[in-house]
Amino acid sequence: MLALVMTTACAVLLESSARAGSPAERYAGADVVVGGQPFVPRAEELRAALDGLPSVERTVPELSFPTTAVDASGRTVEAPWDGPSLGHAWDSAALGPFTLRSGRAPAGDREVVLDGALAERLDAGVGGTVRLTGVDGLRSYRVSGIAEPPREPARQYAVFHSPREAQRLATSAQPVRAIGVLAKGAADPGALRRQVEKAVGDLYGEDSGTVLVASGSGRADAEFWDVPSPASVLSSLVGTFGALSLFVAGFVVSGTLTLPVAGRLTEIGLLRAVAATPGGLSRAVS
Repeated sequence: MLALVMTTACAVLLESSARAGSPAERYAGADVVVGGQPFVPRAEELRAALDGLPSVERTVPELSFPTTAVDASGRTVEAPWDGPSLGHAWDSAALGPFTLRSGRAPAGDREVVLDGALAERLDAGVGGTVRLTGVDGLRSYRVSGIAEPPREPARQYAVFHSPREAQRLATSAQPVRAIGVLAKGAADPGALRRQVEKAVGDLYGEDSGTVLVASGSGRADAEFWDVPSPASVLSSLVGTFGALSLFVAGFVVSGTLTLPVAGRLTEIGLLRAVAATPGGLSRAVS
């Protein structure tokens, strides 16, 4: 009974882990996301191919790079999961989608838009100044606007720069981490994903496994590709315990049956001598 309870509990947890996952935050507004690990190779060629698809309204490249905000007392402000804030180009705000709650988009390289949660942590408003660390150290930026997504990000803060400043801060020769695909109004989501997958396969060929095409709940995999999924950790843990409990149950039951059979060998031999059938012997043992 103990083994049965353990196996059942592990099966319930395993089923729960199959449904567990982190929702998409930055990419929640995209219908399909093509993500790279860590970058999308030949991103401009891929964008050109995707823009030509009949179901695609437009594509939006996503630049993401670590940045750290410093508050008025000089302390760094960590993201909710003890990580850095992430800098982006303002163009990619449509993938959230982030909409301006106040202020305007960054008009120059020394202006930024903060998400509402980070602005609250920094006690910063439109027209104020924030300090952010980047590739060239600590710099001051003017807050031109405060933006909000449909649901508040639980795992990251977002800082939006002008496209040129984001390109400079990304530093890499291939800074595009993902491409968000926005569908036309009447486009079928399934058809759109198949078109994107075909375009990816045609462009990359055998190397198409280097990018991930995701839609629906899978968009979180493209967004948090470098963060272990709690579902994968839970499934491997409960799978191990479930297999162990089944092994112990089989071992205990087989040992329990062996003992009474061994103790009745004389009786079994006598029954065989009087022509007892195998089925009769099994019933006698059970």
